[in-house]
Amino acid sequence: PLDEPHLPERPLAVERAGEELADEIEELLSRPRRRERHRPNVPRDVERGIVEEGNVQAALDLLLASAKRGDTTALEQGLQLTGDLWMYWHVRGKNVTAREVATSFLDAGGPASATVGEAGALITVGLESWVLGRYEQSLEEWSQAAGIAEKIGAEREACIASTMQSLSLLF
Repeated sequence: PLDEPHLPERPLAVERAGEELADEIEELLSRPRRRERHRPNVPRDVERGIVEEGNVQAALDLLLASAKRGDTTALEQGLQLTGDLWMYWHVRGKNVTAREVATSFLDAGGPASATVGEAGALITVGLESWVLGRYEQSLEEWSQAAGIAEKIGAEREACIASTMQSLSLLF
């Protein structure tokens, strides 16, 4: 599902929907990240995620296809999206899927470029390693995420990665 579809041609309506979805994603990701405390409504948020899961997957597929064609904006948006979905995927038990998707974006980017998206994707990858009992690997992935986040001043990602490093040391 993450590779480009092998269809002869996409209908114009699908093409427009993809473009509209890409515009919505760009607008959402361009908003400043919250700094104030946010108390999530987990049941509501998970329920909404279930309803929107098809749209999220379509967005990820579109972004990955664009990233593989060299679109660096789509790459960063995809990386950020995989980073933002880390806990949603965990709560839903989709840790292996999360790693596959995040790794696909990390691999599509070539050499590491130290971005917010890269740090977030590494947080997601580290969580899957931790869930599967690969504690040393998770520590390495979260350490890498923390280093990137600290280097570029991404406070949210630095906080998450540092917290998760502590968790990996408990086992």
